Amino acid sequence: MKIAINLLPYASYQGIEIYTANLITALAKEFPGDKFVLIKSPSSPAFFDIQAPNVSEYMVPISASRKSRLALAQQLSMRRAIKETGADMLFCTSPAAPYFIKNKVVTIHDCAYDRFPEFANLPSKWYFKSMFYAAKYFSRGVITVSAFSKHELVDLYGFSPDRVHAVHSALPELPAVTDELRAATRAKFGVERERYFFYVGNTRPRKNLLGLLRAFAQSSVRNEYRLVLAGKIDTRFLDVAREVEGLGLGDRVVQAGFVTDEEKVALYKDAAALAFPSLYEGFGFPVLEAQSLGVPVITSNTSSLPEVGG
Repeated sequence: MKIAINLLPYASYQGIEIYTANLITALAKEFPGDKFVLIKSPSSPAFFDIQAPNVSEYMVPISASRKSRLALAQQLSMRRAIKETGADMLFCTSPAAPYFIKNKVVTIHDCAYDRFPEFANLPSKWYFKSMFYAAKYFSRGVITVSAFSKHELVDLYGFSPDRVHAVHSALPELPAVTDELRAATRAKFGVERERYFFYVGNTRPRKNLLGLLRAFAQSSVRNEYRLVLAGKIDTRFLDVAREVEGLGLGDRVVQAGFVTDEEKVALYKDAAALAFPSLYEGFGFPVLEAQSLGVPVITSNTSSLPEVGG
């Protein structure tokens, strides 16, 4: 079988992109008799340059910084891409998919935009809802990443339970790090001698980062530990620096910003615990990553987190 995989929606390195890259690599290895065609644009990130004998690429000739142009391109270009590559089926690893191609399988990770409507403009709201309904009515089936997310799709969108398949994600392969790198990473972020709690993620409201900051400010250990925050610094949803100042935390909070995979593992390994108090997760990779490294986890009892964390 030849399977086309839609990579047009992706431009950054976050949870869905990590899921997609790891899944393609694993599929190519586990099913050497099948062929996988990656539908890309010149804007596709370099980490999708996956080398395997049964993996090839098809380039859609559009380079766009605006997501709206890429969204339009996948609606207009995908039928041609499937025809020219001779693909038997289209796999979309997020709900961003061509609407009216029925011979496809779609992954929907969660319903966060319904539970936490962080985008206020009507076009965005319409677009996200339309993708979910397109997956419901114009696909051969839907994959989701937890029993919790399957229940959400049934509850919020009326999906038939027998068309939604809950498939837990596997743990990504984490890089090995040396003691020297661990020491260098601690020095880089100014925690050479102090113990710290570690958070990795973005600043969207559902991540509950403000709740974490407030809890840390009220805790009895704030003077003995620091709080290291890893993830892109983004003030659209939360100005962390301003909140830290307002809570009187001074230098007790370290905004590490984007970290490499090696730095992330190093920060995990030396952390007192992962602090991941998210209010809503379709899966929750950081919980598994920390557990796999033997790091204690402080997390929520909401959404998929009890299921994933065990």
